[in-house]
Amino acid sequence: IFTGMLLALVYAPDASRAYTITADLLHTAGWSIILNYHYWNAFLIFGLVMIHMLRVFISGGYLRGKQGLWLIGVGLAGLTFLVSLTGESLHWDEVGFAVPWHVSEALQAFGLAGFFHYTFADLRNVTTATPKLGQLYGVHIAIVPILLFLLIIWHYYLIRLKGISLPFWLRASGRKAAFSEHVRGWLIYGGIIMVVILLLAIFVPREAGII
Repeated sequence: IFTGMLLALVYAPDASRAYTITADLLHTAGWSIILNYHYWNAFLIFGLVMIHMLRVFISGGYLRGKQGLWLIGVGLAGLTFLVSLTGESLHWDEVGFAVPWHVSEALQAFGLAGFFHYTFADLRNVTTATPKLGQLYGVHIAIVPILLFLLIIWHYYLIRLKGISLPFWLRASGRKAAFSEHVRGWLIYGGIIMVVILLLAIFVPREAGII
């Protein structure tokens, strides 16, 4: 979130400049680290969410009266995917351009591309493509983060209320760890992971995609 706030100061959702802005940031000392840190964290978060979902599903952690908690987690996973997808589109390179392109294909399948002015011709034209990029930008920095924030609070509240899910092969011992114990663990492991991501951002160079 913090690196995203910094990047919002220098990024503009302009279809004629988005790629150039990204490429320039990647070749500017300081900003390259911030952008790479944001980039690698996006992959990390999405990967950890998927691993967590698999762990809960395979271990049966969604059972024992925690189906609601599981459904909120599914919603969080979907929003995480959406925020990653819209973030990729902001480069407006060959990867990012694929996002609105596929949206146009989906709308065309239902005969709605013309109604929403989301045709291929609209996306190829800088004047008409810029508002589309602005919409993706708005979803990325405002709509999805707000929804994520609300669902995360709800998710953590239910975890605190119902407790951490045990694998189905373990019997409940009756011992209940304080919620602060879990928070402490998150901070320790999270701190270690953040240091690793920072080292990646500093020492692993990355180029912008292809227009």
